[in-house]
Amino acid sequence: MKTTTHLREILKKPGLIIAPGCYNAMSAKLIEDAGFEVAYMSGGCTSMAYIGWADVGLITGDEMIQNLRLMTERVKIPVIADADTGYGNALNLIRTVKAYIRAGAAAMHVEDQVLPKRCGNLPGKLVVSREEFVGKIKAAKDVINEMDPDFVFIARTDARNAVGGSLEEAIERGNLYVEAGADAVIADGLQSYDELREFCRKVKAPVMIFGEKGVSFSRDRIVTAEDMDNAGVKIWALPSACYNPALYAQIEALKILKTERSLKSIENRLFTVRQLFEIAGLKEYMKMEEKYLPAEDLEKYKKSVGI
Repeated sequence: MKTTTHLREILKKPGLIIAPGCYNAMSAKLIEDAGFEVAYMSGGCTSMAYIGWADVGLITGDEMIQNLRLMTERVKIPVIADADTGYGNALNLIRTVKAYIRAGAAAMHVEDQVLPKRCGNLPGKLVVSREEFVGKIKAAKDVINEMDPDFVFIARTDARNAVGGSLEEAIERGNLYVEAGADAVIADGLQSYDELREFCRKVKAPVMIFGEKGVSFSRDRIVTAEDMDNAGVKIWALPSACYNPALYAQIEALKILKTERSLKSIENRLFTVRQLFEIAGLKEYMKMEEKYLPAEDLEKYKKSVGI
């Protein structure tokens, strides 16, 4: 089954979809191995991991597509992919949609910010006109209907905390985007849990939301699946679910190495090289060796000293 068709089927089922964020092929595989049905390719975490810059619009479409392609080649579960603004106007978005479909995404979300974009929770955002974004959605859907009608297009509005924005504007844009053909809607920058519930109640389509530490409506606490379910959210994406703890661990390990000149004090929290390789598919690879490589080559490998 195509991952696009699979995602459509998952969306039809009752209940909340939890989509942990990944930033490279390895984190996507860990999400799959943990038993999640869907992975989310975070643009912000891709930017930080790939080019070392915050989510301020510096990463290019080509870099995002390359990262996406590597993820979808490694996992079988559907990947919902961040596509920022689509990297231009409606005509640019046509090329972007084609590229994301060819790269193996099951869904993409595009936001109504102007270029250069900013992270949804940063102040100072500007949004394009309603008319311009409706044109972008229609252009995207024409491509989707031609290439893969099961591909899910998610429209994101940043109108709530953009310059001069409001919850009412976000809700109106959300419904307008659904009328234009969006399969689901994201509202970024909502300022409270009550706003989240109102948005979900008034927008006539499945709602996807980013919910984790520091997000506007959850600054003071860690939100839970129960919170999202009660609000009426359909897809709960946690963009930095993998990147955040990995970054924290790296910073702490480097501090220890710098001060203690070894990692001995955290030895019990480190994988051996063999364990690292096995997490990354070594056994799967060795089975393919046995299936496809000449017997004499396999015999040589067995005689060598390995890790």
